[in-house]
Amino acid sequence: YLQELLRHEDQGLFANQSCRCGIEFRATKNQAYRCTECHDWTLYCQKCIVIGHETNPFHIVEVNNGVFFESRQLASLGLVIHLGNHSPLSPCAHAIHHPPKSFTIIGIRNIQTASLKFCACKDSIDVDRRQLLRARLFPATSTNPQTAATFEFLNFFHILSFMSKVSMSEYYQTLERITDNTGRMVPPNRLRESLRLIREWRFLMLLKRSGQGHKPEGAMDMQPGDLVVRCLPCPHLGINIDPASIDPTKAWLTKRFQGLDANFRCTRTNVSSEAKDPSLNSGNAFFCDDQAFQRHLGRMSGRWPIETSDCNDHDAIKLANKRGTKNLAVTGIAMASCTRHECIFPQAVADLHLGEEYIIMDYVNIRSLHVNPPLRLTLSYDVMCQYSKKFEQRIKSYGDLLSLPDSLSVSDMQLLIPKFHLMGHQNSCRHQFAFNYAKGTGKTDGESVERVWAESNTLAGSTKKMGPGSRRDTLDDHWNDWNWRKSITLGEFLKRGLNAIEERLLYVPAYEDLCKSLDPSLMEIWRGEIARWDENHSAKNPYESSIRPLKLAHIRLNLAKEDALLAKGDHPSSSRCLGGILLSSTYSFALRRRLIFDHDQLGKHATPLQLAKIVERATNVRSRAEAWIVVQALYMPVTTVLRAESESRLRSTAAGDIQLFLPGAVFDAGRTCDVKLIDTEWRLRFAAAHDELEKIRKYMISRTCIINYKQKYGHGQREGTRTATALDSLDLKIQACAARYRMHYNMIVRYSDTLGKSNIWHDTLRPLKDTDMRDLDGSVKDCLDGARVSWIWLSTPKDVASDEHINDSLRIAFCKARAKALRSQEECILIQEEMRRSLVTLEYEAVQWESRADGKGPGDLKNEVMGGPRAYAFRQAHIRRQLAAGCLEKWDGMDIRLAAGPGGISLKDAHFSFVS
Repeated sequence: YLQELLRHEDQGLFANQSCRCGIEFRATKNQAYRCTECHDWTLYCQKCIVIGHETNPFHIVEVNNGVFFESRQLASLGLVIHLGNHSPLSPCAHAIHHPPKSFTIIGIRNIQTASLKFCACKDSIDVDRRQLLRARLFPATSTNPQTAATFEFLNFFHILSFMSKVSMSEYYQTLERITDNTGRMVPPNRLRESLRLIREWRFLMLLKRSGQGHKPEGAMDMQPGDLVVRCLPCPHLGINIDPASIDPTKAWLTKRFQGLDANFRCTRTNVSSEAKDPSLNSGNAFFCDDQAFQRHLGRMSGRWPIETSDCNDHDAIKLANKRGTKNLAVTGIAMASCTRHECIFPQAVADLHLGEEYIIMDYVNIRSLHVNPPLRLTLSYDVMCQYSKKFEQRIKSYGDLLSLPDSLSVSDMQLLIPKFHLMGHQNSCRHQFAFNYAKGTGKTDGESVERVWAESNTLAGSTKKMGPGSRRDTLDDHWNDWNWRKSITLGEFLKRGLNAIEERLLYVPAYEDLCKSLDPSLMEIWRGEIARWDENHSAKNPYESSIRPLKLAHIRLNLAKEDALLAKGDHPSSSRCLGGILLSSTYSFALRRRLIFDHDQLGKHATPLQLAKIVERATNVRSRAEAWIVVQALYMPVTTVLRAESESRLRSTAAGDIQLFLPGAVFDAGRTCDVKLIDTEWRLRFAAAHDELEKIRKYMISRTCIINYKQKYGHGQREGTRTATALDSLDLKIQACAARYRMHYNMIVRYSDTLGKSNIWHDTLRPLKDTDMRDLDGSVKDCLDGARVSWIWLSTPKDVASDEHINDSLRIAFCKARAKALRSQEECILIQEEMRRSLVTLEYEAVQWESRADGKGPGDLKNEVMGGPRAYAFRQAHIRRQLAAGCLEKWDGMDIRLAAGPGGISLKDAHFSFVS
């Protein structure tokens, strides 16, 4: 590879001794030239290289000086660029020559001077800039231009800046180095002109792509938001939503999902001014009109001061009370965006000057609603708990200058907090403002504006030192490209419906299983509580615990009592009947299992006191076992033989190794045993298994209470040690209960067929995995989508649970499982509706572009000029239909899959059958 790269420094394979015109290089001492950009490394004489590049005048050529090749610009070799209505091969006979070395061309690969000739015929264009533009050269000034950039350069940098966020300064310096990387022949500095050129190009592309060139009045007829690429799947009245045909039961599908947030990275230093650097977009894109915005601030400044938060201490509230950073004219930006599809709404951005003030957030929120006013709104904001308190009062104080659209009122809004931010709020906020508990929101997370910030923050460095108008125009252009990229990737974006299907197939059956395990009368009570809370959030919150949580001191006391009972060795009294004897034996068996478990937990460095307690318990277990052996010999004589065989084989006298030989074990050993004894043991183990599950549930609730206590108060070494000790103790008890449950469960499974009890235990007892022992509470993690409810919480009887904590937990589990099932169903319907709206919007835009093709353009344009707008309109219509075809291809069969399976609902159904 290295050798081949070095070969190109010389003549390489094309070491011809003469030009194709017949001139020999060595004989006549003519220099040999070659082009570095043409796919042709043949050597040419000067005349031939110039003639060959009359249609490629911006290539860089090299000349052989006898030793190596040097770069040359074609203008220095005599190449002249002819402008006007003539072709390069038949130039104008009356051309006016532009002085050489005075006109600079900025190309896609280099910067060079050029020699130009302007057409001076009678029927020629009399303006130099038009002759340049028709030659695909964009002049830097409108009169007497001295610099121009090629269309290819401007278009390439335009797209490159979107994808890489490179600044014009960096790209221009790159061109300078490509032109000359030695620093000795630096081209003329045209950076300032380049900045002006790209800004004009950005604005013209906005006008062109929004159809302003097809209006009779041109850009003078622009309305707020006309330059913005609209969000295709969002509801647009009169485009993809017919207000006259809205079904009241399906009206929630017409909601707009809008999120508010502020960004403190996109700042601007105190340079230039509005007078020196006005915006070209003038409020017709994303930024609100600055003059109207400043009037609003002037009227409302100081009337609505930020109040002290009664929720957690949020950065947004603190920053709103601070003054702007020194030397900054703008401290950030406020934005309203689509939280479903991540698009930015028109008229939805404004500059921050002192912080995240609510009067600014209100302004961008309300102004964005006036462009395509929605019928209903789901509004999210990371500090909605504070923002919503006086939202309606603030709107009334603004008067007619800033009011909600006629189609919308505050009562038509859902006010929520994005899911990720919700975890930083107090417990009451986590339920009142949660997306998961809000009707008609599907699986929306409300965090889309954060993804917009991730893209916008990469522009912070290059826009920080811009003037006010240039900065706003640049950000407007980048955000418009963001919306366009969302449009062209819409097919893949809405394929997230596949995830919605998976979630619905998980959550709907889980909720139905839960309903089968609960008392129907209880569920009706809980459904009523949910309905009342949905209508009025001041009602009792069904998703929040309604009983006083257990205190850490109470939990520690209960644990101490259990340990004391275990050390004392008390056990339920038993009669001398068969059931009582077996009950006594199973209790002894449980003590032996617990002794083995606790002994294994001691480790290598147990204290003498710990060892002494184990020895005392071992003595207790041995005495109980010996008493059982005496009684067992009367009722089960065969155990005497089995025990003798076992002792001779094990030769162990440890209390934990004593074999009790319960009826099931005798039967497993191949000896005869009374079926009544096995049946009695089975029933005892069946009850004991439920007892162990009950203990596990209570321990899990206690564990959750301790974890919540630790999060609030468990800071510092003392509190941390106390809570950690309590948690370790609970974890050991949960493990012990799990081990005993598994032992009982194995015996129940083994003898259920023999005893004819196969159908009476499957609803409440299942194999217990470690992953099944998970909490059931209203903790922070449930603010986000959690796992399916563990079966251990569903194995209680269908009447009212005896423990109020378990009953409260079951109610919360029921409400959350129902909410998850409903949200997953809603998401599948929303995606079907968004697919429909996207296709309808694309067809609407295609028809709109076709109508522009036959319309009159601005001014008196000649027929040959009008052909361009007409062709462009048909091309844009074709692009929309191609996008629609691509979406249909990617979505093939998805509408059927979204409506199939458990909980499936079709958008075409007359009535949506949600889970009850």
